[in-house]
Amino acid sequence: MVLQKAPKRNIIWGYASTVSSMVTVTLSGHPPVTTQVVDFPMAGKATWKVQLSPVSDPGPYEIYVESVDGNIQIVDILFGDVWLCSGQSNMEFTLPQALNASQDMVDSYNYHNIRVFTVDLKTSDNEEYDLLGVMEHWSVPSNATVGYAPWQYFSAVCWLYGKYLYQHLKYPIGLISSTWGGTPIEACSSKDAIAQCGGDNEREEVSRFPDPDLSKLAAKVGTNQLWNAMIHPLLNLTIYGVVWYQGKSNAGNPEKYKCQFPAMINDWRAKFYVGTLGEVDSKYPFGFVQLAPNRNDPTITTGFPDLRWAQTADYGYVPNPIMPKVFMAVAMDLPDFDSPYGGFVHLRLVMHASIRTIRENAC
Repeated sequence: MVLQKAPKRNIIWGYASTVSSMVTVTLSGHPPVTTQVVDFPMAGKATWKVQLSPVSDPGPYEIYVESVDGNIQIVDILFGDVWLCSGQSNMEFTLPQALNASQDMVDSYNYHNIRVFTVDLKTSDNEEYDLLGVMEHWSVPSNATVGYAPWQYFSAVCWLYGKYLYQHLKYPIGLISSTWGGTPIEACSSKDAIAQCGGDNEREEVSRFPDPDLSKLAAKVGTNQLWNAMIHPLLNLTIYGVVWYQGKSNAGNPEKYKCQFPAMINDWRAKFYVGTLGEVDSKYPFGFVQLAPNRNDPTITTGFPDLRWAQTADYGYVPNPIMPKVFMAVAMDLPDFDSPYGGFVHLRLVMHASIRTIRENAC
């Protein structure tokens, strides 16, 4: 895996069978840290949690966990920047579906200091403490781990973004993909964020602007279902930033989206800050891809065009007073109308736009 490098610190946590017993966690080359197991009703189990010392050197390292229940050893841990990638099918769109996919998958073997992780498609009516499923555990890039199958793993935007970051930064990058095609922003927003914008109407929006991957959209997915099961369990994780690509399923109500998007960003930032005991920056970099055109029809003047404006909270640019330390990859001029999967963009050009804007506005 990749954990966030210094000056930030990482939280390591887990379960145990005996309340009040002791757990010792040792990061190779660092003093051991001992903590007591406590009863934690939200998790439904006895849990323990420690905070590691900040680590600057990329590694690799090992972590040893010792308790009355037994011992665990985690190997090949790197320290660098950890990015969370989320959204709907624009982000879920996988590398095998992209142009020059075979070339990219072969090239992935050259990036063993990037590690990838894919959250499984799960929903919940309640905020979960732990992930309900993992589609792809932390993996070294290969043909199988970044190019497994269409709509499975790994996110093309997330992979190419992380690859481009690594090429420029020259230190480990951790990429976590937590996405679900066809979903509105309400599904990935907490109740607190939703309340700021007056409830939800995601059912109408999904039906009016269908996603090409709508076949995987379970009828159960509604307001904050994905937040509960696929984002909330990550709040203990120290991340560097987030990349987001979504908007099609909210194009029916762009006026509301201009409230919903900043509200979700601010809420995610606040909750990651609290969940990591202040280690995640309260205004961490949040990047998004501008919603690309869906059809080659210049007469379309509502819906997607309005949503693009709403993505910037009606400013037309980011960062802005409502959306500080937010960066945007402009994709309005990068559609791929010939894609058999719908209106997706030329990803490599998006990555160039992303790296430029993140270095100028977000770091």
